[in-house]
Amino acid sequence: MVSRLGKVNNMLYRKINDKGYFIKDVILDKQPTIMQDGEEIPDPHYVFKSPQGGLYQPKWNGNEWVEGKPQSGIDEIKAKQEAEKLEKKKFKGKDFKNLSSSDKDELLKMIAKDMGYID
Repeated sequence: MVSRLGKVNNMLYRKINDKGYFIKDVILDKQPTIMQDGEEIPDPHYVFKSPQGGLYQPKWNGNEWVEGKPQSGIDEIKAKQEAEKLEKKKFKGKDFKNLSSSDKDELLKMIAKDMGYID
């Protein structure tokens, strides 16, 4: 898109796969196109509309973003998050230097996981 001043305005698109699942955000100066039946049309793998918050696995159905993760997968994520919260509670208010070596190791692993250093 070009502004009135002649500058290119980059646009944020959501790239999706053939099944409609979100892959990544991409910044482009215009929507990509493809040739279909000898005619140039917008590439359906790039969606301008943003998914609403709260989706675990955003999926574009052609009109809107919907939840693409099955309920069983969502329940599994929520149970794991709840278990992690309970694990962290046992360290709340405790002085690190007074923890046992195994508790220190466990706490450091939780911190590394939260920071994305380990899975």
